[in-house]
Amino acid sequence: MISNAGPNVIWVIAGRDNLATSRHTGHFVGYSAEFPRRLIVLDVQELSIDHVGEFIQSHASHHPISREQAAALHRATLGIPLALRQASDLWAHGMPIQAITDGIPDRAPKGEIMKVMSHRILTHCEDHADRIALFLLAMQRRPDALVQDAILNYSGKGLFDLDTRLGQLSARYSSVRTTGGGHLHESSAGFIREFLLTPEMRVSDAVQSIAKRAHEVTRERQRRLESDLPYMEDRCLSKDWQESVLDTLYWLFWYDEATGWREASAHLIEGLGYSPDFAQNITEIIRSLTTALGMDGLKRLETLRVGLMGNIESTEIAYIELSRWSNIVDPQN
Repeated sequence: MISNAGPNVIWVIAGRDNLATSRHTGHFVGYSAEFPRRLIVLDVQELSIDHVGEFIQSHASHHPISREQAAALHRATLGIPLALRQASDLWAHGMPIQAITDGIPDRAPKGEIMKVMSHRILTHCEDHADRIALFLLAMQRRPDALVQDAILNYSGKGLFDLDTRLGQLSARYSSVRTTGGGHLHESSAGFIREFLLTPEMRVSDAVQSIAKRAHEVTRERQRRLESDLPYMEDRCLSKDWQESVLDTLYWLFWYDEATGWREASAHLIEGLGYSPDFAQNITEIIRSLTTALGMDGLKRLETLRVGLMGNIESTEIAYIELSRWSNIVDPQN
């Protein structure tokens, strides 16, 4: 496009990656090789210490920050926008500099900085309702107003406005987004979800109560849809019904893997018969929670991968295995 546009068009291209220099491997040819005489490269460095101080102060005017403290945050966050905003959230809540920056090595990788900051937000979140809200927004597979309304209305009182509650969370936590439905910034959501899927956290009262309540809400929505779709063929052709099943199964796997497999197996059989895409989507739902699966669950997931390859022999094997799984005895009964 640049070559075809000719010399009368000025292009301004900005980004974190260096697109001017060719890669040593030879797989990427930089702009400096293509346009050696007409390229102006400006290496814009990260935010200065003074910029960090001004940003923190604008976010927490009630809590003054010195240049030395700003320098500590500058070193810890490397000017990464979300990491800096999360640090400012902690500073605004009165956290000392040491509590924000300790444990982050100099020039740490971006992912490590984001992981530490996201966990630090949870560690210093003393409001139980806010903590549950952050857990929910990290756990959800998609913004779901019905589930959010049921869980974020922590008081259980009738007067509750979801948009107002999400706005409050967004004002206190920079990782919370409200556009497109309440959700967390992708990086923060990933790190917090990883933490919540650890064996200790997954069986905690907080995570279990969220998953159980979300499952109840999505299950009821699925039943309402099914009342207007009495035939299985019609259900499998309904995108609304498929999405409701995916929601129900997702939360069920968070809550109880054994029951999740039994229900997923029944729906997978339906999907293989009426909608292969639906069966594939169910598999993707289970795969998204791989780290929480037991050894048997991982073996079943591999069987599904082979069974959904599309050939007759593998599909027949999948049918046999799914029929057996759908009759799994719930150890609680």
